[in-house]
Amino acid sequence: MNINKGGELMSVDMLLIHENARRKKISKRMNILQDIVTGCNRITGKAALLDEIIEYVQTS
Repeated sequence: MNINKGGELMSVDMLLIHENARRKKISKRMNILQDIVTGCNRITGKAALLDEIIEYVQTS
């Protein structure tokens, strides 16, 4: 099965590979942010983590 994505035909398998790579990249960068911002290691959940990082950046 092929899916049209932005004018380009891609197989479902290729879409899954790209999606997994995108998710891994986001997770890796979230972990980097978590290491940079003091006190974020106790937070689970990406939304709460982003809220804490935004607050940290705004008060710095």
